[in-house]
Amino acid sequence: MKITLCIGALFAGATVNAITPAEPGTPAFLKHRPVFHFLARKNWMNDPCAPYYDDATGLYHLFYQFNTQQTVWGNMTWGHAVSHDQATWIDYPDALKNEDANDFLGVFSGFAARKAVNGKDTVFYTGVTKLPISFKLPYLFGEHVNYATTSDGGKTWQKGSKPVIAEPPSGLNVTGWRDPYPFDSPALDAIYRVSNGHYLITAGGIHDVGPRIFLYHSNDYINWEYKGFLLSQEKNTSFSPFSGSWGYNFETTNFIELTDEEGKHHNVMMFAAEGIPNRYPMWAIGTLEAHDNCGDNSNGLFQPKMVGVSEYSSWYANAVYVDPKTNKHVVIGWITEDNGFTDEQPQGWNGILSVPREVSIAIVKDIYDPSDKFNAPGDYLVTNTKTLNNGKVVKTIKTLGIKAYESIKLLRGDQVETLNGPTNVVDEKVLDTKSKSFELYAEVTSFQSGSKVGFAVRRSDDNTEHTTIVYDDTTKKIVINRSASSTGQCDTFTATAKPNSANTEGFFHLFDKVNQQGQVSREPLRFNIFVDVSVVEVFVNDRFALSARIYPCESASSASNGISLVGPGTFENVKVWGNAKHAWPETRTVSKQELYYLVV
Repeated sequence: MKITLCIGALFAGATVNAITPAEPGTPAFLKHRPVFHFLARKNWMNDPCAPYYDDATGLYHLFYQFNTQQTVWGNMTWGHAVSHDQATWIDYPDALKNEDANDFLGVFSGFAARKAVNGKDTVFYTGVTKLPISFKLPYLFGEHVNYATTSDGGKTWQKGSKPVIAEPPSGLNVTGWRDPYPFDSPALDAIYRVSNGHYLITAGGIHDVGPRIFLYHSNDYINWEYKGFLLSQEKNTSFSPFSGSWGYNFETTNFIELTDEEGKHHNVMMFAAEGIPNRYPMWAIGTLEAHDNCGDNSNGLFQPKMVGVSEYSSWYANAVYVDPKTNKHVVIGWITEDNGFTDEQPQGWNGILSVPREVSIAIVKDIYDPSDKFNAPGDYLVTNTKTLNNGKVVKTIKTLGIKAYESIKLLRGDQVETLNGPTNVVDEKVLDTKSKSFELYAEVTSFQSGSKVGFAVRRSDDNTEHTTIVYDDTTKKIVINRSASSTGQCDTFTATAKPNSANTEGFFHLFDKVNQQGQVSREPLRFNIFVDVSVVEVFVNDRFALSARIYPCESASSASNGISLVGPGTFENVKVWGNAKHAWPETRTVSKQELYYLVV
């Protein structure tokens, strides 16, 4: 992925501004810094890159877009960290630097392939030799598919001598062409009638036409044949009211194949769509359809059957990998700052990665839909309709499942609070737990139609600061309300730089369901919430996710660390794990001794 906001300043010799970023370990550096999330040592970070597991060393590797010099975008390098458990991390040396002829203006995003080039673990990435890059500007042909391999368990990486794909397909007026994602695909093998083929996609678009995913095939990971478009959409159109716009240009795209609990196979694409004024992280589930015997893929091999938005928030640039220990698909995204600073960050760091999330195919049965509203296109697909013995017609719907991945449980704190039995809340019930970094699970089994029900977090004792997380039954949305998240009266903020107080929100389908006795009732709400100092991530019913950045200032007399249940509603199975464990060592350094310890 690329960022263009700061290019003029960074490449024209301009001064960004007079802000002096805080140094690591200082109070200003730590005030809003999360403790159990993945984040850079300091300075700017954006996209997660090339996550993979090395069974020879027992290490998970995760790279990320990193500016080693400033807290703004630029000087794109790949930072690198490793983990034994996907929860606690330690730094490795920066893996790829923008210092060679094919990437001297930036090492942009990319992904990994195990035992690929010459049988070695390989990362493919976009090397940049011309800037600026934007779908709004004429294309400069400065993006190249490069690669690097490792022979020592990922400690060091050796770049290829030249790009494996030098430039976009000829004759196309592209808006972008980047973020190479290598993968194997039995479904595509069947289309092309090959065995054990290797595939690679790049993301971009065609000027005045629309966004595109470009597909390539190879037998050896070095020589790639262009096969046409995997995904092709008309510019600035939408699949449904729940899908967001396809925009004008795609970025950071992953193609995966999932099997649901019924044994059905699904082709899934997760991608970022750049539009005006918004950009969306999106997903689509569909079929692969060859359009004719001549291999004309101008309409795209992938035909979407349901399309959704991963998050209506600042979560972006997904990276998907398979955890071989569980065979589950895991996605990580970049969560931007939202504190009002557009240039250097006084806190000394900029951006984090989300908690890891498991993606799957969710199946919801016995849905009562007498008006047939779910027969329309959406972020779901009706796969079965039947009549129960009681005479009511019910449907089965499939959609993308999303929930926090199990590895994050390792960072649960030892301050545990549990509410036994149903808890009826008329207005608000303040819990005993006081924590700025915690996990919460709760079910809402009953609430009034047309009302709001949920939680308040980072709540000050006097309630002047709080963030509410609710299901709004009137709008059918999950809402993170930030109107009182911060007073803005911190030393960090200025008269012109204040935290964003606008809501983040997204549509959520809470289904009516029918039991065997013919009774119709709404399914319960199941919330799993992660709060980590300045970030909130919310998961609902294992098929919805939403995040937001918050910046409580607190005061000398009132710490903003409270949690409450917000009614009216009935809450059950409430549990809080306070004082979360830390994902990183207190002091982050890289030494030869640490490298040796990690790989033996």
